[in-house]
Amino acid sequence: MHAFGGAGALMSALGLALLLYLTVLKFTTGADIGQRPLLLLGVMLSVLGVQFLGLGLLGEMLTRIYHEPHGGQQYVLRDAPRPPTAASP
Repeated sequence: MHAFGGAGALMSALGLALLLYLTVLKFTTGADIGQRPLLLLGVMLSVLGVQFLGLGLLGEMLTRIYHEPHGGQQYVLRDAPRPPTAASP
């Protein structure tokens, strides 16, 4: 979810926003939206967003399955960052 979750959520939200805009446009003005590239873009972004979310979830599950039996931590820091100290006059 760390690597693909944000991108998937962004693409899904953008695709759903485009489809919502086209739906409102169709019902309010009666415009023909079937031949617009915006319709295909909205569908493509929605599908790709769901796929990215699924890929992120699958990757997260595989990472947890791999690291849990070993008893090790998933993420290891070599050195903790130290806050900068102010110089005394």
